[in-house]
Amino acid sequence: MKKQWLILILIALYLPLFALDLDKDTQPKSIDLTQNEREWLRAHPIIHIAIDPSWAPIEYLDKQGNYQGLAADYLALISQKLGIRFVPNTNGVWKDSIRLMEQHRLDMYSCAVKIPGREKYVTFTTPYLNFRMVIATGDNVGYLNSIHDLKGKTIAVARGYLPQEILKHYYPFIKRLEVDTVTEGLDVVMTGKAFAFIDNTAAITYAIKQEGYSNIKISGELPYRFELAMGIRNDWPILATIMEKALASITPQERDAIYNRHIKIEYTQQFTWSGILKIVLPLTILLLLLLYYTRKLRTINQDYKMTLESLKRTQSDLEAANTKLQTLSSTDALTTLANRYRLNEALQHAVNRAKRYRRALSVILIDLDFFKNVNDTYGHHAGDEVLRKTADLLRQNCRESDTVGRWGGEEFLIICPETTKEDAIILAEKLRSIFAEETMFPSYTQTASFGVSAYDDDTPETLVIHADEALYIAKTSGRNRVCVN
Repeated sequence: MKKQWLILILIALYLPLFALDLDKDTQPKSIDLTQNEREWLRAHPIIHIAIDPSWAPIEYLDKQGNYQGLAADYLALISQKLGIRFVPNTNGVWKDSIRLMEQHRLDMYSCAVKIPGREKYVTFTTPYLNFRMVIATGDNVGYLNSIHDLKGKTIAVARGYLPQEILKHYYPFIKRLEVDTVTEGLDVVMTGKAFAFIDNTAAITYAIKQEGYSNIKISGELPYRFELAMGIRNDWPILATIMEKALASITPQERDAIYNRHIKIEYTQQFTWSGILKIVLPLTILLLLLLYYTRKLRTINQDYKMTLESLKRTQSDLEAANTKLQTLSSTDALTTLANRYRLNEALQHAVNRAKRYRRALSVILIDLDFFKNVNDTYGHHAGDEVLRKTADLLRQNCRESDTVGRWGGEEFLIICPETTKEDAIILAEKLRSIFAEETMFPSYTQTASFGVSAYDDDTPETLVIHADEALYIAKTSGRNRVCVN
């Protein structure tokens, strides 16, 4: 009893300290400005900013002409902290804002990517928003594994934005259709003038939801990100320093509040009479049956026992069916390896574990060389046999702790926990040699190309993207080889 009282007293003593700890990170942070910086702000109480008026939810003008969005909320918060006013340029489109910034007729980009050429006239802060770069297409398009799937197609990009620069400098073989806004980019996809539109995930998903693009979906992702920063005219270096301090003073809680105001996941629950009836009616029938059998217990006891046994058998059958369904939902039907859904689950779990415990993790992406020739020459039955034998070889030569699955088509993925990049290369080279020597069916040997990637604070998506990039190098370098990224 005395021990219990002692524990309660200790808890009472430590709870206030614990509460103080929790509150520490939620307190607003002050901005430590120098005397020179404070005097500069007093001399420049109004800052004119360059915005994109139609880039929701990042920044946009609403129907009343008010400046809204993630960037607007950040500036409103900084305005309170610094005691200055940010005035957005609401005339024209994004390209007009760029021209005015180049001439120093505007003072600051609210949010922009640091692309080549802009450093000539602006100084960038540390990025404060970060979004994936994705590919939006019609809903009849399958998954796009890489940007090379866009070769020979017309791709829409917004003028003055990162995707335009990337396609222009690194992928000149892709035909670009330049547009002014996200909605214009999605419109040309809807009308068939462009195969796809590339922009950041926030802008595209927001436009799809708000404008009702029911036939548009996100079909792929590029290994680039929109790292959005504030860009200050380079003849005002003191303002660049002030804005860097202001961004650093914004707490994680303040950032989360801004993000959640504009990018939400909504859950809707709908109750209907038919749904309620499906629940109530069986319960009512069951209750009536129980009452009936209670009254007739002496005369129908044997029938009741037989019914109970039947229910037990039904339950056993249902459990077996559920087990089989669960296996089917996570297993590739042809190879009996893990399917894409199961691989994504396993990869997320492996990345979480590697991040939490700082453990090694590698993935190996495998592509069967010239597999199309098997189907074209020997028929799809032979192609299926090659895929099954490939699965058997991978199962026999990987560890039990590895997750092996069919990524799609003739591609396979191996998730290797507790495995360094060097060990993954050894495994991939071993598998490559086995494939090169194994006879799949009389007089036919199937080689394979391998892409290896090791975890380095990656997300599951980027870890696979890096392996895919390595695989692409292996395939373009002659196939039947192992490459690493």
